[in-house]
Amino acid sequence: MEAAKTLHEMTARERLDLIETVADALEYKAEEALDAGRQKIAANNFNLAAAIRGLATLDASDDLASAELLLQIGINYCVAPEPDLQRHTYH
Repeated sequence: MEAAKTLHEMTARERLDLIETVADALEYKAEEALDAGRQKIAANNFNLAAAIRGLATLDASDDLASAELLLQIGINYCVAPEPDLQRHTYH
């Protein structure tokens, strides 16, 4: 198995594949949220996916710290369990 790479170590194609994968996963989660009637969660996921897709023009000479942060947040959104809104009342 290949060792994990940082964004700086990745080729442009590898970075683009990662960006597309994370954005696609966020859009899928957004569609699930819409189907469940969770418009705010869906909007957050759609907006984060759009921000991540905007990273596609970055190259290794750019400051990739913001890209790394957005990708980490996106991945965390994808793997985080959905909140159980039936059990909690938010004011």
